[in-house]
Amino acid sequence: MDGEQRERAVFVAEAELLEQRHDSWASLQRRQAAFWQRWNTLTTVSSAVLAGASGAAGLASAELGTAAAIAALVAAGLASVASSSGAAHRSEVAFTSAAANQALADQARAFRTIWAPHQPLTDVRARFAELSLQRDQAVTSAALKLGRRSLMRYLQRNTPSVNPRGH
Repeated sequence: MDGEQRERAVFVAEAELLEQRHDSWASLQRRQAAFWQRWNTLTTVSSAVLAGASGAAGLASAELGTAAAIAALVAAGLASVASSSGAAHRSEVAFTSAAANQALADQARAFRTIWAPHQPLTDVRARFAELSLQRDQAVTSAALKLGRRSLMRYLQRNTPSVNPRGH
């Protein structure tokens, strides 16, 4: 294998790693977005139902006043949790981040299968530099805020190891 083929092989291996990792990140962030969406729905709908029930109970009978007051307090608490958790915003950010990571994984696959093997090496280098910048942007805007140890553990479990140097 000559020097140019070796360099292409390194780019292909790195692109494969990018593809796998960012595909995993996109999947994880879609799950995170779905969680926040469900949480938002649960808290807002529950607070609305309890508020309605407490109002109806309070109007129906003076004997149900205590139950209505407790239901109103619980509804207010749920409404507070719903608004303070920012679940709707978190869901939106996670979906956006998942889309960015999926786009990067798709572009890395196209680079690996179309660009790297067939384009002039100078174009391959330039395109890989663009992918690297896109990767940096995707990582810094990630919706996931895992600790370093948690992130490394997740990546080790979910991403096959690719050694671009062939060692």
